[in-house]
Amino acid sequence: VLNIRARVKQFGKGDSIESRKLVLLQHNLKATAPLETKMLASAVGLKPAAFDTLCNKASHYIDVSSFNSKKRKARSSLQTNTDATTRAAAVQSTIPALSIRLGAQVHDSHGYARRAQQLFSDMERYITTTSTISSPRKRGYLQDMQRSRATYEAACFYVTARGTRTKKSRNSSDSVEQEDMQLSIQDVIHASTSVSALDFKGILPMVQEFAMEMEKDQKKVAAATASTRKSAAPTTKRKRAEASRKPTRQEESSSIDGAAQALLESVESAANG
Repeated sequence: VLNIRARVKQFGKGDSIESRKLVLLQHNLKATAPLETKMLASAVGLKPAAFDTLCNKASHYIDVSSFNSKKRKARSSLQTNTDATTRAAAVQSTIPALSIRLGAQVHDSHGYARRAQQLFSDMERYITTTSTISSPRKRGYLQDMQRSRATYEAACFYVTARGTRTKKSRNSSDSVEQEDMQLSIQDVIHASTSVSALDFKGILPMVQEFAMEMEKDQKKVAAATASTRKSAAPTTKRKRAEASRKPTRQEESSSIDGAAQALLESVESAANG
């Protein structure tokens, strides 16, 4: 979860795969027998103060991961005897309920809910099919999206509401496009029953980044399609022009001469026969 939500080097100088391994080790041992910071820092070429800073930044993501893990274990122990229908309902989208709770704070909660669900589905499809993400990271992203589905869906709703432009009423004197800027992160967190502020703030930048990447790809595809149609248009017009063009006198004369020659050859062949 740490490497998925916070990319390597995101925490600044000294942030690497090796240093993160030691950070996780120190985090797991801090309650029982923590190792000496100076020794761990020197192992990855850092000063003790820099290693402590790295530990503090990473601890937010580690704490969220362990907190969610404990919640999942507790939930699974309580739901051991649930039937298949209940388990299926547990993975249903949380977006409709969220849109209802935020209905008074946004212009078009139903429309945002529909687009947020589409954004979530598009993210899954994009992660699965893109060639810019390695297979291990793809699995990590998709697993994290299922583990923290409610948080990802809440982030999708927020991105959709803040990034989608809506028009005021036609009767309004200033019919200008505006965004739902009044919707805040805290509004979304309070409206959700299973999203923590720390978890949401860690996932939101990822959703925003994926949304921008997908939008860029869509623009590239649209530009390529338009270019293909434009280059094909002259050929089509030329063919139509040639098909509708009337033959010239010279072409008509040549056609008549050819027909007469063919008739003459036919008569001669019959006479010889």
